[in-house]
Amino acid sequence: MILDDASGLSPRAQQFLRQHCTASGPSTSAEYLREHCAEAPEPLLERMIAFIARWGGLDLPALPIDFYDGGVSGFSMDARVQHLDGAGWLFDPCSARVSVAYGYGIDEQDRFGLVYDDWVPTHPSVEAWFESYALIHATQQMRRVATFTGRRVLEAVEATAEVVSNLVPISQASGITDSWWQADDGVLLGIFRGEAEMYRHEKPTQFRSKAKQRGGKKPARPPADENLGFAVVYVSAGSPSPWAEAG
Repeated sequence: MILDDASGLSPRAQQFLRQHCTASGPSTSAEYLREHCAEAPEPLLERMIAFIARWGGLDLPALPIDFYDGGVSGFSMDARVQHLDGAGWLFDPCSARVSVAYGYGIDEQDRFGLVYDDWVPTHPSVEAWFESYALIHATQQMRRVATFTGRRVLEAVEATAEVVSNLVPISQASGITDSWWQADDGVLLGIFRGEAEMYRHEKPTQFRSKAKQRGGKKPARPPADENLGFAVVYVSAGSPSPWAEAG
């Protein structure tokens, strides 16, 4: 499994894996998947089998609650597959740490993302999602110096680049709705639009109803059209805000 062979991950993610992740025990077997997911096409079954061979049984630490409600508890596949119009076949790779209205999924293109009545891929691969998870976990030891919300999320890269040097994307953690950037002096910029994009696909009444069905929490109020997620800038603990220096 991934703890034995962490190839394909950055040194940062490998360190996170060694220091903060554990194995809970044997994962779902290929025989079990084939028996309980007989309706799934063979290519998807092969992807599921490859997934459990690499990631099955891995336990992950909690994230801060504002990042996907604390993240996932681990990769314990429950042999659940589904077909969504416009998205194709998906399988459920992991369980959320707390009860939420949505679930997680991996599609036929190996993209990782969120599943509700619709499908919102957040990362092009499990590895990219894991890299992002490792970065979010690392920021717990850093200082948050700026947060962008609403329409300003679309301007976060330009606004940050104006006050820091050499802001560049972190290629390993590049995502579809979520992405990471880094700059000189250890500055990190994370952009998180997956959850907001999923909510924007649903009518408020539909979301409240589905949340109740799944036993998940309901939003305090209907998501607004201007909800585009959020972006956050971090610096090393004890470092000044780049905006304070620029001013």
